[in-house]
Amino acid sequence: MYIGSDLPAKDLAAVLLKNEADLAVISYVLPTPASAQMQRDLARALSGRVEIWLGGPAGRIQDLGTLPAGVAALHSFAPFAERLSLRSR
Repeated sequence: MYIGSDLPAKDLAAVLLKNEADLAVISYVLPTPASAQMQRDLARALSGRVEIWLGGPAGRIQDLGTLPAGVAALHSFAPFAERLSLRSR
């Protein structure tokens, strides 16, 4: 389901948990301090109950050392497709 852009982390977490989602795919154009804070806030709010995949152009240039636990950066469509196929088995 598409939820929208620029949704605050607490609101996004509430929607994901209410709908019993097990995966959130988030796309960023550029990694910024605000997007990094959103990742941290979302990961904290979800407490490992929802897996977070980071994609888009920022997924290719995100500093992997700065990702919070539970957030995976997907650097191209190939790892996204691979992970998705593993989930559907």
